[in-house]
Amino acid sequence: MERRKRKTSAAVLGSLLLVGVSAQATDEFNGAVNNDWANGANWGGGEYPTGEEGYLNTYAELSGPVPTNMWAFRMGQTGDAEFNVLPGAVYTATEHSSWGSWLGLSAGYEATINQSGGSVTVTELEVGSQAGSFGYYELSGGTTTVTRSIYERSLYVGATKQSDHKSLDGGTGTFTMTGGTLLTQNGVSLGHPSYAGEGTFEVFGTGPDEIGIGSYSTNDHTGSWSQYSNSTLRVGISPTGITPIHINGGADDMSASVFFADGSILDVSFIDGALETGSWPVMVCEGTMVNAGMVFADSMGSTTNDWGFMVTNNILKVGYGLGWPAGYPTNVVVAPSPGRTLYWTGNAGDTDSSNADNWALDTAGTPATWGIYNQDSLHIGHSSIVDEGVVSVVDYEGTADYTAQSLLYIGNNRTGILNINSGTLTFITSSTSRQQVGLGGVDGDGTLNVNDGSLSLNTLRVGIAGSKGTVNINSGSLGIARSSDTLDGLNTSITLGFSSAGTGDLTISGGSLSTRGAIHVGYSGGTSTFAVEGSGASLIEIGKENNTLDGAWVQHATGILKILVDEGGVTPIQVRNSDNSHVNGGDVYFSAGSLLDISWMEGVTNYNSFDVMTWGGQLVEDDLAFAPSVDTDIWSFAFVDTNADTTNDTLRVTAYGETANGTPYSWLNEYGLTEADDHLDTDGDGLLTWEEYIAGTNPTNAASVLTITSHQSLDNGDYVVTWQSVEGKSYSVITNTSLLYPQEGVAASDILGLVGETSYTGTISGANEVFYEIGVE
Repeated sequence: MERRKRKTSAAVLGSLLLVGVSAQATDEFNGAVNNDWANGANWGGGEYPTGEEGYLNTYAELSGPVPTNMWAFRMGQTGDAEFNVLPGAVYTATEHSSWGSWLGLSAGYEATINQSGGSVTVTELEVGSQAGSFGYYELSGGTTTVTRSIYERSLYVGATKQSDHKSLDGGTGTFTMTGGTLLTQNGVSLGHPSYAGEGTFEVFGTGPDEIGIGSYSTNDHTGSWSQYSNSTLRVGISPTGITPIHINGGADDMSASVFFADGSILDVSFIDGALETGSWPVMVCEGTMVNAGMVFADSMGSTTNDWGFMVTNNILKVGYGLGWPAGYPTNVVVAPSPGRTLYWTGNAGDTDSSNADNWALDTAGTPATWGIYNQDSLHIGHSSIVDEGVVSVVDYEGTADYTAQSLLYIGNNRTGILNINSGTLTFITSSTSRQQVGLGGVDGDGTLNVNDGSLSLNTLRVGIAGSKGTVNINSGSLGIARSSDTLDGLNTSITLGFSSAGTGDLTISGGSLSTRGAIHVGYSGGTSTFAVEGSGASLIEIGKENNTLDGAWVQHATGILKILVDEGGVTPIQVRNSDNSHVNGGDVYFSAGSLLDISWMEGVTNYNSFDVMTWGGQLVEDDLAFAPSVDTDIWSFAFVDTNADTTNDTLRVTAYGETANGTPYSWLNEYGLTEADDHLDTDGDGLLTWEEYIAGTNPTNAASVLTITSHQSLDNGDYVVTWQSVEGKSYSVITNTSLLYPQEGVAASDILGLVGETSYTGTISGANEVFYEIGVE
């Protein structure tokens, strides 16, 4: 653990000050036998104090329960004091409801509690109580509980409240947590608004189990935090983060409060080897939080260019990365103003967005020292930063929990690629901002790959004014939160191929896509393709129900809807209106010249019908046509009414076709067969696959075959022949008296097949031999 070390007073000073002190009272620890606090022989008078204050001006330790409940403890009045509370210790000083416990009572002395386990329970606690004293409470394990607030607060650090309720100058106090649990009934005060004193509260890493200010309460008291000028909140961020301080408001009262006075100090650093761009909540308040002028510690030096903090939504957050304002001294509880612009250079030679060497602060290429987080404007592939022919590739694997950018440009007159691989990234701070992929002219080529994680945009334009833009959603989610463009009178969230000569494509094969408003596929001469590959996507939603805006699908003459069908079919596109009423919004427009391109995924055939698009509004234009590449011998499409309300609400495609022998591909697919199997006896029962189709038998089961199962000659000259049959099939009985010189005759026809077997009884006359053959009609 890395933190500032305190300076210990010289031992000779303590011994000199003890000269001339009167005899010790029975309530002062002297260590006559050993260091055990609970041993009465170590106390003046030879007995453990009962119902009194315990004074400590030397060294003591406790590893088991104290003999009795004391009123309070006083440490560091006439000498330096150190009290080690070890695992197994149980220390309670709550017998008197009006007595608090003090660490640091007289000028020049220091008092320390080192608690590594067990429990310490007191009514009120003052650390660094009196002017000129030094108090240290170091909690690394166990539980410290402050059960009351005798004079307004439960815990004073670098401050005091005297029994006559008159405040005096406090000393220097530090409360440090590297582990354990701290619970108080009421608030914490670091320093004092009117009297001298310096308080420091330190939290290092995630070792502490809980820091609950206002959490210990029998009367629904509320927690508070008051930090005054020259007092410090010091936090150390470990590789696993930090345990936040919770200011609780009680069971029914959310009036908890936090106040950072002008000149209060925040000191932040990484510990235990941690160093990463991100943000972390340091304090969470259930009530109100006001920052009236907290500042970074001078000791942080130039690192304040990297660190920032903010008060937002009653949470104090610290962050490491560009865009965090240094200090943010305001009492308005809002998010910070927009940050600066980052340009991707890739100078580090890798694609890591957290590598500072890959970023520049301006078009002059001034190196940045921050990552991708919390920016107003983010450029990936920009002509002023990247040389011609250089491809800018960014892999985003975010860990920040606060990201509020406004502008995103990918491929601005250069080639840029952004891969969202994990985490969360948002660009929705400004209600009028637009995010653009492929812009700046013919040299603009932008690609956005959503591979996992979550990306939230405001309004998306893909392929603008001669440039090329591509969006691929492979997993994760892409959400378009607003509709900043108004095109053709519609609130628009996505435009593919925004203007003449621009090319914009969007392909979704997994994950989800949702928008607030309409999508335009091709606009003002821009060429575009919206593709859905198979059934892997979980949701494709244009517009939302219970929304203030409506979705719409607008496909222009230069737009293509491309569908690839897999074994599971295809994920349908849902075009929604706010009330799902077929009355307002949720409409679909297929303008003249708009095309449908449909085929199977590679290696797949799936003969069936599939719903490609459903909508909650009206089919306003239905001039959709197949693309020239579509095999119309296999595919067809139709607009259908699925709920019988006389309004077409679904675009449905159907795949059909048959082999040269007339076997439907869909029937072959049902048995896992292909066209090549049509001429084969796949189950070895003597019939080819196409013959089994005609017979209605199973081409993969030798027991399912058209065959004569029995025959019988009757006494009256009749003959009965029985065959394996399929219900609903029609059969004929063909006879012949010679196989060498066949002269076929149809003895009977239109015999309706039964389940299992069917029989025919005929008369044989004028022949020594008759051959029977069963045919399917």
